[in-house]
Amino acid sequence: MSYLDMARKAAAARTQAPTVEPMESAAPRLTRELIEDFAAHGAVTEIRVPGIPETLFMAPTLDDARRLMVWEGVSRGRIWTAAELADVVTIPNRTPETWAAIAIAKITFDGDVVEIRQRERAA
Repeated sequence: MSYLDMARKAAAARTQAPTVEPMESAAPRLTRELIEDFAAHGAVTEIRVPGIPETLFMAPTLDDARRLMVWEGVSRGRIWTAAELADVVTIPNRTPETWAAIAIAKITFDGDVVEIRQRERAA
């Protein structure tokens, strides 16, 4: 393989989207127990999520979220507390699209997750 071919191959690899682990394999690891441990011992964490235009913050407590808002000017919609994550993991059959829709709504309306209500099934 020539140097030109290797350079083209390297350039093509740089322009490809990074490989992201599918939600199906990641979802089982996000458990209520893990979230409770994060609430008790975790640190504020900033993450970038594919499909979400802004970075998000995971904050163990509401006090941590308030500090981010006051000291760093982060909007509440970009901050997920452990309690909010615990509510969202109760959604059955959640998909990456479900998570993205909730995150985008949270950012758009600068809101917080108050309650997750399951749909009532028709009899």
